[in-house]
Amino acid sequence: MAEKISKEEVEHIAELTRLHLSSEEVNKFTDQLGAVLEYVDQLPENRSTNHQSPITNHNTLREDKVQSSEVGQQELLENVPQTEGTSIKVPAVLGGDDE
Repeated sequence: MAEKISKEEVEHIAELTRLHLSSEEVNKFTDQLGAVLEYVDQLPENRSTNHQSPITNHNTLREDKVQSSEVGQQELLENVPQTEGTSIKVPAVLGGDDE
């Protein structure tokens, strides 16, 4: 089986997604992702030319309807852990490696 993805690429993807993989996991995922990519490469070869979609409704649209809520802003803010003025305060999700 020709390798479709290198160990370095798997390690780079793991770093981007902040996954800490052992060397065994890197080897395992390299093999698994290589098999997936090899399978995906075969898909265009096996595509039928006489295929017809069973879906006949294309771009079916409906009218947007605004639903009013009886709950006020203050009542909603009472149900969250932290607020700052009239905003919901949440922890930062972007940051450096010190997280």
